[in-house]
Amino acid sequence: METNNNFSMHRMLLLYKQYINLNAKNILITVGAAIFIIIGIHTFFHAQEFRALHRGHVSKEYHGAIFSFVFFGTCLLWVGQAFPGLRSKEKTMEYLMIPASIPEKFLFEFFNRIVIFLIFFPIIYWVATNIVTGIFHSQIPEYTDYMFEYSNLFPTWETRFFVLAASLGMLFFTLPFTGATYFQKLSLVKTILAVALIFGFFTLIVYLAIKGFDIGQYSPKDNKILFMKNRHDAQLAAIYAAVLANLVILAIGYFKLKEKEV
Repeated sequence: METNNNFSMHRMLLLYKQYINLNAKNILITVGAAIFIIIGIHTFFHAQEFRALHRGHVSKEYHGAIFSFVFFGTCLLWVGQAFPGLRSKEKTMEYLMIPASIPEKFLFEFFNRIVIFLIFFPIIYWVATNIVTGIFHSQIPEYTDYMFEYSNLFPTWETRFFVLAASLGMLFFTLPFTGATYFQKLSLVKTILAVALIFGFFTLIVYLAIKGFDIGQYSPKDNKILFMKNRHDAQLAAIYAAVLANLVILAIGYFKLKEKEV
C-alpha cells in the first residue's frame, strides 16, 4: 500500500493520540510504580549507609551506582517492551493493518521507548530521589549534602569520555529495541542471551588471537596503532565506532520491521 512507504506527521500524531487514549491508565501506573520503586530503593540504602558509616551525607559513588543500576535496569525493561504488536502472529497481522506507514510505526516506537524515556526518566528520578533525601534531612538535621544533582555524578569527566560513555550506553537502548523486532516471545531475554553469546564468541576469538600470535608482546612503531597516536585518538575512534554501531543496529531493526509487511 502507498501508506506503507510514505511518512506523514499527521498520521504519526494520530497514532500517538490513539496510544495515549488506550494506555493512559497503564502509563500512570507505570510512572507511579517507577517513583515508588526509586523511593523504596533510596530509602533502604540511605538508611543502611547512614547507620553503617555514621555520617550525615551520602557519597557520590553511592549516587552514581544506584542511578546506573536503576537507569539501565528500567531502560532494559521499558525498551525491551517495544513493538508490543509483534508478540504473536495474530497481533502482528493486526499491527500491520494499522493505517500508518512502517517509518511512522518505527519512529513512533523509537520516540516512545527511547526519546521519551531519556527526557522524563531523569526528571522522575531526580524528584523521587530528592523526596527521600529531603525527608531524611527534615528528620535528621545533621544529614548534610542531601540534595541529589546530576552534576555531582560526573564532576571530572572529560567531554570525549562522557560522549564515549553516552554512545556506549545507547547500546542498552538500541539493542533491546531492535531485538523486539526479531523475537516474538521473551524478546528481551532472547536479545540479552544473543548479545552475550556474540560478545562471548568475539571475546574468545580475540583471546585466542592474543595468545596464539603473541600479540601481547607486539610493540607498534612509534606507539601508533593505525591512525591512533594517543589516548584521545583512541577515544575518538571508539566514539565513531559506537555511534556507527547504534545506527547500524537501528537500521537492522527498521528493515526487519519492514520485512514483516511483505
